[in-house]
Amino acid sequence: MWKNKYFKVFAAACILAAALIIYLNIYRSLDYKEEGIRYIIGVSQPDLLSPWQLALNEEIKKEAEKYPDIKVIFSDAGSDEIKQKRDIENMLEQKIDVLIVVPYNGKYLDGTISNINKDGIPVIVLEDSSEIEDYTVNIYCDNYKIGREAGKYICELLGEKGGTVLEILGDPDSPVSMKRRKGFSEAIKENPAVNLEYVMLGYWSRDKTEERVMEIYKKQPAVDAVFAHNDDMAIGAWRIATYEDINAIFIGVGGTDRKKTGLKAVENGILNATFIYPTGGSEAIENAIKILEGQHVPKIIELPAMRVTKDNIYSGNIY
Repeated sequence: MWKNKYFKVFAAACILAAALIIYLNIYRSLDYKEEGIRYIIGVSQPDLLSPWQLALNEEIKKEAEKYPDIKVIFSDAGSDEIKQKRDIENMLEQKIDVLIVVPYNGKYLDGTISNINKDGIPVIVLEDSSEIEDYTVNIYCDNYKIGREAGKYICELLGEKGGTVLEILGDPDSPVSMKRRKGFSEAIKENPAVNLEYVMLGYWSRDKTEERVMEIYKKQPAVDAVFAHNDDMAIGAWRIATYEDINAIFIGVGGTDRKKTGLKAVENGILNATFIYPTGGSEAIENAIKILEGQHVPKIIELPAMRVTKDNIYSGNIY
């Protein structure tokens, strides 16, 4: 009899323990905020292939360190629009308070971002937002203006003599590349002595650029100037030109990666110029905090690009 009594007590204790474990697991799944954490900010990246994307994460981390009561979680979609949508949905399950997103495909994410914003979770879009209708803040640098300024500078360097230009695009489907190309080609047309003879794809990669650019250099007329949509591709084009003993002008875009690749290339005479393309990471965190604290923020924040040459590389806060 006593054995049966103790068995019942033991069984009841096991049931209570199991119930407590289930309750604690449910509680944890509903409350992702750690002790001392007031807000969770989600950052959805389309990929982490380019130095610019890595620099963006670093800038966000650095700015977030100023606020000990916020936690930032990151995701990398690996150039997959479906995965980026899943990444964002996963962040929502973790009860994020703000979403910072660099869209891989704005059209595909438009509905998701719109619903999130309507549900009261602020959405900060970095880079191009033309394919997204509903967001809280858009922080961007005008890629059309960058392309146009690069074209004007090449025309200035080539002068009245003119020459033949090679443009190296990042990605044919990228709004960034398309806007830079539009601005660049329009500026080039303003100088009839300058011809945009060659356009190629480098896919944002130094290695891919080096593999492909050799064929362009073998053509006639010869290349007198190169505008690449990022510093890595510009350096790749320079390396092959140097190997082939080709003298040309090289201009890139970036100047923001943590190794300061583009700036060092300008300093060392590899690139004639780079255009600093700000990531907007600091501004994203600053405005996320303002939103969470109920402060007014502008819907559109345009960040200025800056041309860096040997003449101004040591001025201001460039280095």
